[in-house]
This record gives sequence, structure tokens and C-alpha cells, in this order.
Amino acid sequence: MSKFFSYLVPIGLLFTLSVSVPARSEEQTSPLAITNVTIISPDLAEPQKNMAVIINKGQITAIVETSVMGDFQGEVIDAAGMYLTPGLMDSHAHTTHVPGFDYAGSPQEAKHPELVTAYHRQQPRSLLYHGVTQVLDPSPTPEWTKFTDGDIHPDLFRCGVLPNLGAYPQIPINRAIEAFPHFIMDPDSGYNMKKGLTADPTDHTPEAALKAIKESGAVCAKLYIEDGFGGLAHWPIPTDKLLGDIRRAADAHGLVLYAHANALDMVQIALRNNIDVLGHGMWNWQWPAEKGPAPLQETIDTIKYEGKGYIATFGVIDGLKQLTHENPLKDKRLNTVTPAALVKWYKTEDAQWFKSDLIAGFGPAADAATAYQAFEGISARGARVLAYLNEIGHENFVLGSDYPGSPSYAKQPGLSTLQEMEMMATAGLPLDKILAAATINGARMIGVDHIYGTIEVGKKANLLLLNENPLNSIGAWDTIDAVILGGRAIKRESLAAAQENCL
Repeated sequence: MSKFFSYLVPIGLLFTLSVSVPARSEEQTSPLAITNVTIISPDLAEPQKNMAVIINKGQITAIVETSVMGDFQGEVIDAAGMYLTPGLMDSHAHTTHVPGFDYAGSPQEAKHPELVTAYHRQQPRSLLYHGVTQVLDPSPTPEWTKFTDGDIHPDLFRCGVLPNLGAYPQIPINRAIEAFPHFIMDPDSGYNMKKGLTADPTDHTPEAALKAIKESGAVCAKLYIEDGFGGLAHWPIPTDKLLGDIRRAADAHGLVLYAHANALDMVQIALRNNIDVLGHGMWNWQWPAEKGPAPLQETIDTIKYEGKGYIATFGVIDGLKQLTHENPLKDKRLNTVTPAALVKWYKTEDAQWFKSDLIAGFGPAADAATAYQAFEGISARGARVLAYLNEIGHENFVLGSDYPGSPSYAKQPGLSTLQEMEMMATAGLPLDKILAAATINGARMIGVDHIYGTIEVGKKANLLLLNENPLNSIGAWDTIDAVILGGRAIKRESLAAAQENCL
């Protein structure tokens, strides 16, 4: 299963921790009042009914009862019977990789430039269609401007990447160096060293790399603690000494450390070295028999007691599972977020390359049903971890879809975020914790909770107007009437992909 991996893709940051929100060509041009609305916000003990939210120059300037609002000069949205929430933040999304293709910038993408262009044109709108007004891309490549060049897009943040050259992720070494220049060279352990690679080690010490990441405008640094998938365990991983040096450099430059780690032993390494955020749920429980009983409960308890950010990313395994389904495109909601030409290509034999590789990874006698059942079991383990964390009182859940998460075309922008929330609910996470995970927790994780995450005076007006209460049903998140982006109200239907009965 060496080809199953969570892709690294683009940069995208219009903010740093210390700068204000940048101006947009599509920002609010006149004051807006949303009246008679019920406010749902993670900082509120209960919903606030019949309220008016006043927005000017992209910022919330007043919140009052509608009955005492007084005269108002500007646009008014009468939202009687509707619900206002903060916009969603997807804290694990890859914005340059096209679902169904190999890594961003691959020769495969070069074969279909028109499909790549169509996807990148629609992608920001698809995220907004499902209420995602902020995105954190933890694994950016220089193609991030494809995301921010359009006239409308969510606010985009990024991590700087510390890749394992010659290890995980499995992309060509030259492409890795081009896309992720802040690799670490550690002569003692051989980590990130590649035979024939020439580079000045002083440019690739933890201090130099983290300083460069900070200066690039990033809010976090991403590490890969992954020695292999399935029965494989042959890729080099960073030593504790190196991780300690990275931790100290990150602290010195005010950067959050964000780790790819989804296996029990890899999560233990992340916890031992005080990594801030676990970028994946812990669905791999393999443990060497010679080490005795697997310390599963102890490890999960540590996540809770140390308050680590926990991003379940159910969508990674679900995307793989759905690809082995007899109809990977069975979710008709894909129509609203995927360009018709791309969906048409997904039905071709050419597009099935990863499905074939995926099934072959289970052995020569494996078929689609075998793979599907295997992924069902992996998903169940991830759900059990999340349920137990909730049971013991963990609060720091963070929403992250990790779309596309693999070359699976079953995962598309925006819809993947909604599906992630649905799977979190199915796993047993209460609706109020899902609200927090999707709003304030992601903002707090990267230090921008003074701008996003709640409905309060002074915060940026990235908001959602819903027809149903999201504290009553997870399905309410699919009843968006309008997205408020930087104070500008956008009707949801205007953000959909061109409608064709292509599924």
C-alpha cells in the first residue's frame, strides 16, 4: 500500500499572526444588517433569538436586539426563522491537488490541463458553497496562487513544510525540494538526507528552516511522523533529538507544530516531543508484540490530558473506501461542487488508475470488496478513538477534512468538509462540540481567534445564514441560505458548479 498517502499540496496565506485581514476586491461596499435572526455561536451558553447583527467594512460592529436597533442606513436581510453562525474553518485541506490525479504538478496533471483549470476555478466557490470561509493548508506548494487569484475565495492560511526527503511523502525528490524548500538536514541520523543531494547544511538546520517558515508568513510548521503504511515500516522518521531542536526553534519563532501521525507508535512519538496538533485521527493500532500490550488507552488519555489539537480526518479512509465502492460517485451532492467535465473524466478507464493500485495493495487475490471491508474496519477504529476522547472530556477537537487526502475522486472541496462533520456526528461527537471544532477551535489553534470563530463585535464578518438549527441536527449545515464573506452576502446557489445531470 505504498501508494496510499495523504497528499502535500499548496501554500496560501493572506495573514500572519500579527497582521490585519487584507482588503479584497469583493469586500463589503455598504453597511449590512441581519435582523430577526437567532445567533448560534460556540461562546454562547444558548442561542440568542430575535437579534440584529450590524456589519460594516467587513467587521461586526454591533449586536443588539432587533426591537431596539433603531434607524439603519444600508442593506437589510430579514432573517426571521433563520440561524446565524460563524463561518466554518477547515483546518486540514489541500488546495492545489486535484482529486483523482497524482501529486500536484505531476505529469498526469499535465495531460489534462483543461480539467485542472476547471477544478481550480471552481474549488474556492465549492468550499464557500458548504460554508467554509477559512482554510488551513498544512502542506503547501508554490501553486497556491491558483486558489487566491480568483475574485472570491475563503481566507487561506498555511503551514510551512518540513518534508522527509526520500521517505514520506512519496513524491519525486526534485519535486519535493522545489515545492517544500524548508527540509531539515541532520547528519547524525541521516534524516532527510538523500544520496546525491547537494545542499548547504547551515541552510537546513531547524533554526534556519523554522525562521524561513515564519518569515514566509506561515502560522505553523508541519512534520511527517510516518514510517510506512499497512505492514510497511521502512521509511526514516525524525529522531527525538531532531524533534526537540524543531520544537525549540518553533517556540522561538512563534509557530505551531502540526504533525502527520495516524498510528499508535507514531502518535506516541508526537506526544513525547510535545507536538501541538495531531493532523490525523489515530486509526492504526498496530503494535509490536515484543513490546507487550499496546498502550492504546494510555496514549488517548495523554492526548486529552495534554489538550492536544485532534483532527480526526475520517475523510481520508472514507475517500479510499468509497473509491472501492461499486459507484464511487454515488453521493449526488458531488454535482454541486465538481465541474461537469471533471465528473465525466472520473467515469473513464483512465481515471481508475488509483483504484487499481489501491486494491492491488491488499495482495494479488484481493478485490474491491476485500478493500472496502478493510477500510470499514480502519474507519471503525478511528471512530472509537474519537468517541473515547469525547467520553473522557476532551474539548480540543478541530475540524479537518484532509480533502482529497489521496488521489480518490470521491472527496471534493466543501462537500468533504460537510461529510467530515457528518462522520464526526455518527462517531458520537455532540453537535455543540462539532460547532466548536468547526469554528473557534481551528481559529484558536493557529492564534487567529481574535478575528474568527465566534459572532462578536470586532470580529471579521465571515458568517453563515442557515435555515435550520445546527445544534438540533447535523443536517442543518447543509441548509445554508447565504454565506457572509467579509461582510458581503452571497446566495449559496450562486456558488454551485454548473448544473448537469452528470452523476
